[in-house]
Amino acid sequence: MTFTYDDDAHEYALDGVPVESVTGRLARLGDIDTTYYTAEGCARGTLVHRACTAVDLGAFDPAAWPDDVLGRVRGYQLFLADFHPRWSAVEQPVVSARLRLGGTPDRVGTFRGPAWPRPVIVDVKSGGFADWHRRQTAAYAVLLGLAAAHRFALYLRDTGTYKLDPHTRADDVASVMARLSA
Repeated sequence: MTFTYDDDAHEYALDGVPVESVTGRLARLGDIDTTYYTAEGCARGTLVHRACTAVDLGAFDPAAWPDDVLGRVRGYQLFLADFHPRWSAVEQPVVSARLRLGGTPDRVGTFRGPAWPRPVIVDVKSGGFADWHRRQTAAYAVLLGLAAAHRFALYLRDTGTYKLDPHTRADDVASVMARLSA
């Protein structure tokens, strides 16, 4: 099967046939409340993701980014200094033919140190906390075949700080797998 991803449209396809995205499926199943989504917030989130990717690739130029992104990037850089991650995948689209589902986990890798013996999945967030974020990282764990991975949402604040929220509910991956398969 041939997998394609259109970044501009945020669309996944197998052999030219569209497949749902993780967030699209979760929204369709009623897990995501989009009431508070704004065009401005979505645009900011896209810019924050691109800027953090530039940091990871060693291509970040602060002069190229607006102020509301720079504070969040400082938070990301602080997180990097605190956890010393080694990313094996950065914004790498994946797809499951069996589930007819695609997704783009923000970061997959490891943290330095013996406290982190398993892979980590980190989803970068430029907005506020939402309970569905843990189901999103669980869906990424399913797509990646990393059910035992440590999962986190990384909330980047415009103040140059961050909050790393661990997703530790034991039933998340199994319940999301059951829902995604339905």
